[in-house]
Amino acid sequence: MFDWFHSIVNGMTALMNWLYSLTVSIGLPSYALAIVILTVIIKVALYPLSKKQMQSMVMMQKLAPEIKAIQEKYKTKDPQKMQQLIMELYKQHNVNPMAGCLPLLVQMPILIALYRALFDFPFLNPEHAHFSG
Repeated sequence: MFDWFHSIVNGMTALMNWLYSLTVSIGLPSYALAIVILTVIIKVALYPLSKKQMQSMVMMQKLAPEIKAIQEKYKTKDPQKMQQLIMELYKQHNVNPMAGCLPLLVQMPILIALYRALFDFPFLNPEHAHFSG
């Protein structure tokens, strides 16, 4: 059913093993270092989505007082007019209210796959599966 998700988990596992072999080749064999490097790679790859999400949230916070004023004015009188004015406010400021949530929907499977990959990780060398030297 979720073959694509298992593919991501398997990709994370393979990347972790490759990063571990990289740490071995530089003389610092450590899964902990490989996990840190993998985490940095994922954060860098997801940065554009995170940036878009944060920008959207900031714009929504800036518009919050205006939205609240519209809601207080029209909520009981004309809810349809209230929705229309709020949508016009979004268009005027070029804000998509879903832009804060949609990037998260892309990021979550990747982060959950990272967790799943680390949860049952098949260590090639269990002696190097710690943070201390």
